[in-house]
Amino acid sequence: MTSFKQIKSNARRINIFSANVIITMVLYAGLLHRAHITRDPGVQELASVLLYPSSLVILLLILAILYLQRTNAHFEVKLENKMLHVSDSSSPDCTWSVNVKKIVTIDQQCDIDGKFNAIFVYLNDGSYKKLSAQYNFNRAKFYKALKKANPFVRLPKDPSVFRQVNH
Repeated sequence: MTSFKQIKSNARRINIFSANVIITMVLYAGLLHRAHITRDPGVQELASVLLYPSSLVILLLILAILYLQRTNAHFEVKLENKMLHVSDSSSPDCTWSVNVKKIVTIDQQCDIDGKFNAIFVYLNDGSYKKLSAQYNFNRAKFYKALKKANPFVRLPKDPSVFRQVNH
């Protein structure tokens, strides 16, 4: 039995943004402390100049954290018992299940400007399913497990390279 499972969520992004809020606050507090202790006019001027930009950065990061907590997006790709299950809470057209024997080709595409990345799973009936490229999951391991489950599937030569197309 071939098995592959990977789950991604917003937790990592929330942690990174939270760390950035703390670092920004600590750096600015240190600058204020130095300005107060040294009474150096240059340091005091720097502290006053950085007040609004650092406050804006902190505010934007906190808003991003609140947004990520509210959306609570998750991505899961699971290959087991000859079925491929994909679940992406942020995109209904990227949530589906299919028998791996029906998969013919997987194609990774991007547009020339690099604004659009997509992974398409083409089936033997001519239809296709979209696999989210938004989340960084281990495509190399996924493709290896898929090839083991369906040796006839055509896969990208390099899981990290997306083929450029005109849209």
